[in-house]
Amino acid sequence: MKNVLIIKLGALGDMIQAMPMFEAIHDNLIKNPQSNNNATKAKLTLLTTTSFVALAKRLNLFDHIICDDRSSLKANLSALRTLRQQSFNHIFDLQDVDRTRIYRFLLWRKYQKWIMAPRATSCGAEHPYLRFKALCTTQKWPDITPPNGTCLMDPLTFPLPPTPYMLIIAGASDAHGGRKRWPQEKYANICHRLLNYGITPILIGGNDDRLDALTQALEKTNAVNLIGKTNLFQIATLATHAIGALGNDTGPQLIAATMCPTLTLYSGANPPEKGGAFAWNEALDKPRHTVLYTNHLTDLDTETVWGALMQKGFANYLLS
Repeated sequence: MKNVLIIKLGALGDMIQAMPMFEAIHDNLIKNPQSNNNATKAKLTLLTTTSFVALAKRLNLFDHIICDDRSSLKANLSALRTLRQQSFNHIFDLQDVDRTRIYRFLLWRKYQKWIMAPRATSCGAEHPYLRFKALCTTQKWPDITPPNGTCLMDPLTFPLPPTPYMLIIAGASDAHGGRKRWPQEKYANICHRLLNYGITPILIGGNDDRLDALTQALEKTNAVNLIGKTNLFQIATLATHAIGALGNDTGPQLIAATMCPTLTLYSGANPPEKGGAFAWNEALDKPRHTVLYTNHLTDLDTETVWGALMQKGFANYLLS
């Protein structure tokens, strides 16, 4: 039996972007091993961070999941010891960062092939989805398709909000000096316009997103505040009933995996060509995902965002 390790340590959006590649490795090395000229099936192990174990288990692809726990040296040494007790035919490094290069050194002589997606300079694309497509080409595997988000859904523990509704994800990481956050007052303006069209804005996110200004601006409206009231997988369920989603560079990746149309706002802190869901459009019958990009999101005006929501190819899903 072949033994295969996948390394993916990154943030939520990175994990969602990697789902098609997880499935490709599983399908070609385990489900249909003959497609890779293998006579035997493989055991598939994932090395990821503790935060994404629950998500990884939902995919039902991995025989084992090992945690890279940066909060504990003891746990990290235990994980490394577990890895070094094995010999891997293939290690797929889907993260390709300094930390995984350290693993490559520490696992010396414990693997036959260390495989990474082609870099942007060699495949002409920075986006993970496009790099993973190029990886499938180098492995002589069928092309990957956008992720299937059905496994990411949890039942709602509250009534479904009134339809039609649109998800609003106004929170984001405070990294990069808050450059990944579009101002809350501008989100409020968009929400009021949606209400005028009979579309209910649904505010989602975590309590630590600190969206008091937005919630107060919509307090006496029909907008629904679900901030801090959903788990991650209930957001995916909400997305399947939404007519669209607007948000900063954070939650829309999960929402886009359900094929809910998304408009994601990007700043220079993380340009969209490095991770936007728009790249999935090429495998869809109609484009469902789009982005707006500016170096500083404070410079992005509401008219531009509203125009993007209403433009042909996106508004068809919202207001048809």
